[in-house]
Amino acid sequence: DKKVPAKIFTIVHEVGHMMDHLRGISKTKEWRDLSGWKKLDIGDKVPTGFKRYIEKRKGRVSDVKGHKKSNWIHKEDADFIRKYTSRNPREDFADCFAFGVFGHWHRFKGEGGEKKMAVIKKLLQIID
Repeated sequence: DKKVPAKIFTIVHEVGHMMDHLRGISKTKEWRDLSGWKKLDIGDKVPTGFKRYIEKRKGRVSDVKGHKKSNWIHKEDADFIRKYTSRNPREDFADCFAFGVFGHWHRFKGEGGEKKMAVIKKLLQIID
C-alpha cells in the first residue's frame, strides 16, 4: 500500500464529490442503507444503535461544547474506511471514491465495505 500525499488524496476526494454531484450516488436509498444513514438535528438525542460524527480536528469551527456535530447519524456497527468518512453519506462516498482510485481496496472492511467497494469498482469500471 503506497502512501499517497495528502494534497493529492484531497484533490481526488474532491473529484469524488464532483462525481457524486453528477450521479447522486450518496443520495440513493441503496448507498444510505449500507451504513444506515439518517438525518438528525444536531440538538436531538442519538437513538440506541446509532452514532453521530463529532468534528474534533484542530482549526475547525465549533458549535456545541467546542465540537462540530454532524446532522447525520449512522448505524453503530457501520463499516467505514476511516473516522472522517462517518461524517455523512457524501463524505462516505467521496472517501470511498478516493481510496478506490488509489487501489487501496484493503481499506474496505466488513460487509458494508465490500458493498461500497462494489459500487466504486462499478463506477470506475474495474472488473476483478
